[in-house]
Amino acid sequence: MTVALDPTDIGPGLRLSIGVSGSGKTYGMRSTVFRNARAFPIIVLDQMAEWHSAPTGIRAVGVSSVREAIDAIKKHEVSLAIVRGPGDVAEMFDRACRWAAKGSGVRGVACSEAHIPIPNGKPLADHVKVAVTQWRHKRLALFLDTQRLALLSRTVTEQATLLKLYAIVGDNDLSVVRATWGKELLESLRVVAARYAAGAPGWHVRLGINRAPPYRVERDR
Repeated sequence: MTVALDPTDIGPGLRLSIGVSGSGKTYGMRSTVFRNARAFPIIVLDQMAEWHSAPTGIRAVGVSSVREAIDAIKKHEVSLAIVRGPGDVAEMFDRACRWAAKGSGVRGVACSEAHIPIPNGKPLADHVKVAVTQWRHKRLALFLDTQRLALLSRTVTEQATLLKLYAIVGDNDLSVVRATWGKELLESLRVVAARYAAGAPGWHVRLGINRAPPYRVERDR
């Protein structure tokens, strides 16, 4: 099923994709990042080594630190800087959020497995907190994905302007879904998981600011 482009896919906002490995969440996030990178610069923290190329028309570069990413964007007018180097991902994410929040125009930060730098039960780092709670004022775009909803900061989940829930199968994560959104969404996600199990990734339930039912099962382009 092809769905129309939602306006919340473009520009400032906090976008979060959740699902097990192979469910399509990172593919969906990459597609959204690429669309946005045509309009403003984005730093990608590629700790999972999943970003290998960019579409024609997007100036991308691979670097080993957030500092190098910032320099590449500033000096070489790169629109997508992919950080592949080792390091403390929480510190790197906070530093990238600092850069994004201090810009005069729209800037973005993308990070896979966001529960690692932004775990549940721990305070948000200073610049991450600004990015998550003041993204509209700072004109900042966050693109996050995770396999583990239960391990991700609830502040991030609650502040998200767009949630895409792909196949979720873990008991703890499904318990969070049920407690947060109820049985109706849980049933929709069973449909998503069944389609993934049948060899069809990319199916998901899309939630905007209004997260009330009915819920529709959709597929990425």
